[in-house]
Amino acid sequence: MRNIQLTALSLTLGALLLLGLMQSQASNSAAPAGGVLFFVALIAVPMCATAAVFATVSSLKLRTRAARAEYGFTRPFWWLVLALNSAQAVAYLGVIIILVFG
Repeated sequence: MRNIQLTALSLTLGALLLLGLMQSQASNSAAPAGGVLFFVALIAVPMCATAAVFATVSSLKLRTRAARAEYGFTRPFWWLVLALNSAQAVAYLGVIIILVFG
C-alpha cells in the first residue's frame, strides 16, 4: 500500500511538471514545438488518470485506523503522503463531478 501511495504521488508530481512544461512552451507558435507538446500531453494525461485511480482506491482502503496500522501508516511522513493523496483523490472526484454534471 505504501508503494501505491508513493506511486500515485510521484505520478501526480511528474504530470504536473510535464503540464508546467506545456504551459511554459505554449507561447511558442513554431510547428515542431506544437508536435512536441502534443506528445507531452499524450504522456501527461494518462499519468494524471493513473494517479487518480491509485490515489482514490488506496485512500479509500486506508480510511480506517486498523487499515492504517496494518499497512504501517503511523509515522508523520506517511500521514503526510496519505493526506496529500486523499486531497488529490477528492480533487479528482470533484473534477469528474463537474465534468459529468457541470
